[in-house]
Amino acid sequence: EENIAVADCSYSDLMAYIKYLRGQGHRTRNIVNQMPALRQYFDHLKQQKIVSMNPAATIFLKGYAQRIPHDILSKEILNEIYEGCPAVTMANKRDKLMLSFVIFQGLFRNELLNIEPGDLNLLKGTAFIRGNGNTRARTLSLEPQQILPLQEYITTIRPQLIKEKGTDSPYLFVSMGKCINAENSLY
Repeated sequence: EENIAVADCSYSDLMAYIKYLRGQGHRTRNIVNQMPALRQYFDHLKQQKIVSMNPAATIFLKGYAQRIPHDILSKEILNEIYEGCPAVTMANKRDKLMLSFVIFQGLFRNELLNIEPGDLNLLKGTAFIRGNGNTRARTLSLEPQQILPLQEYITTIRPQLIKEKGTDSPYLFVSMGKCINAENSLY
């Protein structure tokens, strides 16, 4: 209605647009879903040197909580997945241990990759998980079926993997390739 050129669009213009959408009866969820598209559009315009700044870069709406899926897999199914994972080679044993941390402790990828050998206390059956921007540091209990495989991994398998790789790593889970941690193994 105001015939504002794209190059002249500002933060306050976008906020007025959001207010307009709310006035038209759009749900917060729909408005929130439009914001990434606007950010990307203005980033493209910035790369093309049509605009000097992205007015949508700092717009993040409150009032809409995204639901995270839950109850997707039961504990029994997760145990079946864990038990069905082969542990024949050194890489298989490492991968099964990484899977155990995802299943039993519910770790995110970056938390799993940042575990260091000193973070584990096998006598107490605990693992210290470092905090990051999204999670807090915490100490979690290990499951009984994790203790012996972790002991074997730390004393036998990890040193062999490091020897084959030729470079040391501060992280518990090491890659057989060039990666400093086992990030590629998670894929």
